[in-house]
Amino acid sequence: MAEKLALPLILPSPPSPKPISTHHFKLYPSSQTLTPSVPPILHNLLQEPDPISSLNPPDPHPHHQSHFRPPDIAWVPRTRIRTRIGKSRDSNRGKPWAHHRLSPQGQDFVQLLIDPSFDAAGVGKAMLGLIESYDEDGSFSVEFLGVEVLGIVKGLGYYKKCDLAMGVIDWVRNHRDFSMAINSSVLAVIINILGKE
Repeated sequence: MAEKLALPLILPSPPSPKPISTHHFKLYPSSQTLTPSVPPILHNLLQEPDPISSLNPPDPHPHHQSHFRPPDIAWVPRTRIRTRIGKSRDSNRGKPWAHHRLSPQGQDFVQLLIDPSFDAAGVGKAMLGLIESYDEDGSFSVEFLGVEVLGIVKGLGYYKKCDLAMGVIDWVRNHRDFSMAINSSVLAVIINILGKE
């Protein structure tokens, strides 16, 4: 019984119309691409058909061979048009910065920082004032601060105040109670801001 089942596997099958080797990417026949520096053993191996592809049976569903191409047509790589991230699909491009995700205290904080008379050395003092205003409302948590910091950094990035955005991030990162407020979204915005500078 085992011999009857194994018999079809031993018999050679016709060569596959779609080889499974690097030979299907050839641009020219193998006799033209060989150079005189190829040793005779390799020359013979390169001219013989691939033994692995000759053992594979032909595809029972030939209509699924969408990648098959006739051997006389040269392989041409496909190219696709790539658009830069953030340039083509930004619905807010050219519009003023929207502060719809910031609390009123966060909006006031951004307006304070973008004021031309604001001293960049006072970021820490301003951040302490912002945290105290959140405590008065009872709305303070590390998660809430993370969302606020993200909105503040986005706003400062819109107004091209990278040094102030980095100051806010640095203050939050170095403060022992609030360092968890810096998440991957905030870091992505900072990288984006630094990339535009």
